[in-house]
Amino acid sequence: MFPWNMFPFGKEMKGSFQGMKPQDVEKYVQETMSKVFSQGMNGAGFSPEFATNSHSNQNSNPLKRDTHSAHIFETHDFVFAMIPIKDEDSLKKIKVCHTSNQLIIENHPIESDRQVYTLPATVKKKGGLATYKDGVLEVKIPKSADFQYSEIDVKEIY
Repeated sequence: MFPWNMFPFGKEMKGSFQGMKPQDVEKYVQETMSKVFSQGMNGAGFSPEFATNSHSNQNSNPLKRDTHSAHIFETHDFVFAMIPIKDEDSLKKIKVCHTSNQLIIENHPIESDRQVYTLPATVKKKGGLATYKDGVLEVKIPKSADFQYSEIDVKEIY
């Protein structure tokens, strides 16, 4: 949930923006956003790429990007994962498996290494397919139509 109590605008702040230049306003907005979201951007529902991009615009230490990152996306019926693999010989060692919401790649890029990717939707247990072409391992898993959800009552606290 957005931390509204940290939002800096109030009646007392109205006059402080009148004399600012556009560059000063931009700097103020960037500083405020970095303070609000610095507590953990991944926990706030943002992807690690967003966290990396926002930190790289400032003078702070940029987050390390996973050099073996996969491009994962969903369509109406499937979840796709595109994983770059440079060495075709390493395909014999790679093990690909998944849970209902995670894709697990073992023995890549080195043996006994394990990478876990969170999938954007729940997927079925069976029916996955992995193909290798032009240096990319493509994993295609059918989505699961999970309509089981429960309603939670919201009560007002006085």
